Formats: sequence, structure tokens, C-alpha cells
Amino acid sequence: MLQGTSMSSPAVGGIIALLLEANLSLTPQQVKDILATTAIVDSSTGIIPAQGSLPWGYGKQMPMLL
Repeated sequence: MLQGTSMSSPAVGGIIALLLEANLSLTPQQVKDILATTAIVDSSTGIIPAQGSLPWGYGKQMPMLL
């Protein structure tokens, strides 16, 4: 099973590409803010501190919510 950063990096890269396709004027900080504020937390991630966590970052990305 593929998991971890080996799978999350291309997935998040694809999400970023879609964000930039929709709005090419987004800055890197705006992209980071969008990813951080739209990430979800559930029973798998547990509570995530404001600065993010090592295993989960800011939570799970759900591109359909963007």
C-alpha cells in the first residue's frame, strides 16, 4: 500500500495546480493559507495544533471543498 509523503506530495501538488488554474494570481502564502484552512480533522488525525503536526500537517485535504 502506498502511503505517507510519497502519496500526499503528488496529491497536494495536484490540488495546488487546480487552485492556480482557477486563480493564477494566488501567492505562495495564499495557497498555503487555503490548504491550511480547508484541511479537515477527524478521528484519524486527532487534534492538530495550530502550527500543524508532523504526521498530518494541517489535516486531510478535501479538494471538493475548495
